[in-house]
Order: sequence, then structure tokens, then C-alpha cells
Amino acid sequence: MNHKMVNLCDASKKVADDMKNFSKWVREELLKRAPKANKHIPHSVCGEFLDCEYNPVAQCWRGICNKCEVTVEFR
Repeated sequence: MNHKMVNLCDASKKVADDMKNFSKWVREELLKRAPKANKHIPHSVCGEFLDCEYNPVAQCWRGICNKCEVTVEFR
């Protein structure tokens, strides 16, 4: 396990102190934003395979089905 110091203001320290496992929460939040490799996912409607990119803000995979002409999200 690596260590990284986080500076907190008084208000954020109180929130962190009240959490059961602040370090675990920080790790999980950071991993949600980590770059992910593109995926080749089949569209459930037509079966066409979509080249999907991960969107860390929406926390989902997005692809465009050229056959159905729709944007598809996978969570």
C-alpha cells in the first residue's frame, strides 16, 4: 500500500472523521475516475458490436450503434 497525504480544511476533516473508512472511500472515488480501456460490447437490440469508450463523469460506457443510429450507454 502506498501513502499519499491529503490536506483537509476543518469542515472536510470533520466529515472524514465521521466516516467509517475514509481511506477506502478515497481509493474507490479515485478508481472511478481512472482511465479504462475501450470495450467492444454487443447492442442488446440488434446484436451489432459497438466500440465503447468509458465516460468517468457519467460512470458508464458509451457507444454509437450505426445500424440503429442511436447512442447506447452501459453501466
